[in-house]
Amino acid sequence: MPENKIPDIFEGEIYKVRKDVKDTFAGKVGARLRKEPKVADNILALMPPEEVLEIAPESIGKTGWLKVVNYGANELEGYCHDSSLEKEVVVTLKEDLCDKVNNVCMEVKAGTVIGYAGLNGFEKHEAYRAAHLEVFTADGVKDFLANSQKDGEDKKYYTKLFAGTELKVSLPVKVAKNSKVKLLSGSSENYQRVEIVNIEVTVNNRFEALGEYDSGNKTYEFLASQSDRIEAFNKVAGDIARVGDSVELLEQLEGKKRKVRHLNPASGRVFWVKKEMIEKKVITYEVPQEQDEAELGIAPEFAVMPAARELSISGEMPDSITETKDYDVLNTDLMEINILNPEFHERESRTLESDVVVNFKNGLEYSDADGKKWYLLEFKELKPNGVARYYQGLVKEEELSDKFSAYDWDKFGFRILEDVNNDYIYDFKNKSEFLKEICKLVDENKNGILEPFELQRALNNHYTVDKLSKLVCKHHSEWAYGGRYFSALEKQVEQVLQKGIDLEEDEARKQELETLKKERMAAFEAKVKQLAIWEEIESRKGSYASKFVKGALLTNPLTTGGYLTYEGVKWLYRKFRSDEEIPLSPFPVNNPVVYHFHPIAFVEGMRRMGNQIFEPIKNSLLCLYTQNGNYRPWHNVFGNVRTLNSNSKHQGVDILAKPDTEVYSCFDGVVKKVENQSGYGKVLIIEIEDIDSFVDCKKDYSLLYKDKGELQYGKGFNLNGPLFLFYAHLNDCYVSVNDKVAGGQLVASSGTTGYGSSKDPHLHFEIRNKLSAPGLSNRCNPAFFIDYKNESDMAIKDKQFQEEVAQKFWD
Repeated sequence: MPENKIPDIFEGEIYKVRKDVKDTFAGKVGARLRKEPKVADNILALMPPEEVLEIAPESIGKTGWLKVVNYGANELEGYCHDSSLEKEVVVTLKEDLCDKVNNVCMEVKAGTVIGYAGLNGFEKHEAYRAAHLEVFTADGVKDFLANSQKDGEDKKYYTKLFAGTELKVSLPVKVAKNSKVKLLSGSSENYQRVEIVNIEVTVNNRFEALGEYDSGNKTYEFLASQSDRIEAFNKVAGDIARVGDSVELLEQLEGKKRKVRHLNPASGRVFWVKKEMIEKKVITYEVPQEQDEAELGIAPEFAVMPAARELSISGEMPDSITETKDYDVLNTDLMEINILNPEFHERESRTLESDVVVNFKNGLEYSDADGKKWYLLEFKELKPNGVARYYQGLVKEEELSDKFSAYDWDKFGFRILEDVNNDYIYDFKNKSEFLKEICKLVDENKNGILEPFELQRALNNHYTVDKLSKLVCKHHSEWAYGGRYFSALEKQVEQVLQKGIDLEEDEARKQELETLKKERMAAFEAKVKQLAIWEEIESRKGSYASKFVKGALLTNPLTTGGYLTYEGVKWLYRKFRSDEEIPLSPFPVNNPVVYHFHPIAFVEGMRRMGNQIFEPIKNSLLCLYTQNGNYRPWHNVFGNVRTLNSNSKHQGVDILAKPDTEVYSCFDGVVKKVENQSGYGKVLIIEIEDIDSFVDCKKDYSLLYKDKGELQYGKGFNLNGPLFLFYAHLNDCYVSVNDKVAGGQLVASSGTTGYGSSKDPHLHFEIRNKLSAPGLSNRCNPAFFIDYKNESDMAIKDKQFQEEVAQKFWD
């Protein structure tokens, strides 16, 4: 192809108003159409974002003010600056490239452009365009559906909840009377949402009011023999301590005084409780006072003199003073806690009416008093009438009898249905087993006939559509009725038409029907031959790679040596490299009886199997050191983990990354922010578009540093979204706001922005519900979604590498 020639598939370019246009007029956003260029007044119209415009021929290819013609119903003519517009190349396949089979060998990925929708118009909709998609295979699918290879054995995140399963509202957890509660946002007429919090107090004598001291954990434990100490502690803390309880040392004060925190076994539990079970607790206690001459204002030897007594001056102070404090507590012991508000959820039945497959890993995890795991699930059940019913409730893990992976297609309801007769026209009097199965789902009035209204209602019924879409039907392909297969099909159609003629008693009318039959058969033959592409497809065991270039299919090695492609603003000449022949599975030209999957159901099934969350950095390693070079791995995970001198929360995970390390998008999404933030430096925020697919990738992670304060999620976090990926301390970002990014795409480089010089250069990574939120709120532990090596997972070379990095400060 000559370098200076535009390929004949290229037709032109269109101009559109930019999606992110900033202009405004009359309170709306869009591109301004002006009567004259560079004139502030005389605005004719505001053209909405992404609207396609017609540019006058004399302005095409130019910059600055462009002339717009035929805009809107009134066919306005005016000017718009090109900064508010964007160009889009339009490619149209010419006639000589259509109506033929192209045998290709292409590697494609989701999102790859493989063609353009063709004109498929019909009466009153001549401009209708569509693309037909089929998924089929000649290979047996029984083993595939049953997952005979046992793929995904380590990812059994699905289960079937059977009809009759009752979802729970409450969790068997003991909470002691007088437990301190924090009142959270959210209440109803009779219930209040609360969180159990620990009580902090100061005791005056550790030997009288605290249990046995454990120097390793810096805690005191109350023993059964220390009832007097428990009683003394409770006078200060409010009757909360029990035998076996622990008290954490917070600060060692003067003498025997200690500032401590009672560790309530239910601390951190969030639940709903009846308002009548909450009361205000007022504690009155004595605080010892020490004598101080400066405070007395007179020496003790003078205080006993008559003059001092007359002035009521004494050398003695009271031994103690009385103080009070108050807070909200529970006024009764609880044996179970309400994870959901009973006031709302007890009104509706929580018993399933039919079997439902759920991804239990999408649910929030809870543990009961015995340490047994529960899941809070949210899902919908489709009823036979097509109505969806939504459920929310708790299920005990040990009651999930059948766990399976996304590879177990038969568990999701997929099953094989063979059309043994390979009928093109079905006989309702002598139904095949294939037709009987379809009638079970579609024939509402059970008269044995599939009537048009029943077919229409079935396709509008979500329950029926779900069942139909999971039938893997084996039958003759409609694209393979030409050539050697046409005569059998022709015979079936002709017999049906002939039956209609034979039923007609009027001879004149019979002759008319005979003539009509010939016309119909001729039209039918022409249509079938037009659609019969099966035998035109090559059955190849190998091929060279094909490329789709702006509408043209090219297969190398090319005789032309290359091709022109439009990139950015100009055409560029590209060369193919000569690849070796690629082995192929031959197309079943001689076997048109194949297994057909419903395309949408097939794609959904493949997505369940193929979802992947990419590492933000290749070979991601949890930082083992702090910014000052101290070995403290737990310091860099999610939760209340930074508690040396204060209760400092860490909102994400820190992944080791020397400056200018490549950073990748973990999942498909849209860039929402690229900016500098205090403490974070340069940040990138990506919003996940397909939340369900992302959540399906949730891992079975156990908190490695739970004893150090690592958490699963912060308050208010919701897996239902929205979900944002947050990257901080970057040097550079290679994407812009509103850009779409793919999982695994290079999006940035790491740095030390926001914190400066450090011995643990790192990428700070978060998963959150909001663009901005305080503390740990609306965040989850990234370890439940992204892969990175923990301290225990690292090879010796990984640890040595971290040790080397920690030898100096990086900036």
